Amino acid sequence: MMHIIMIIYVVKRTLIRFYWGLVIYAAHFLLNFAALQGHITILGILKKAQAQLIMTPLHQSIFKSRINT
Repeated sequence: MMHIIMIIYVVKRTLIRFYWGLVIYAAHFLLNFAALQGHITILGILKKAQAQLIMTPLHQSIFKSRINT
């Protein structure tokens, strides 16, 4: 009887950890996406010279690909 309780406990704990991992990952993804969208719209407002100073290479490539499409 004790073994079954232990197994249920371990499975439940693992599922909860997995669930929170997913929730946190999704939250990070959404926050990053929102920040990126905000960043890009702000950059769209800024002059090109100022935008160049703020953008990292990653942002530059994303920004360029957004403009080109």
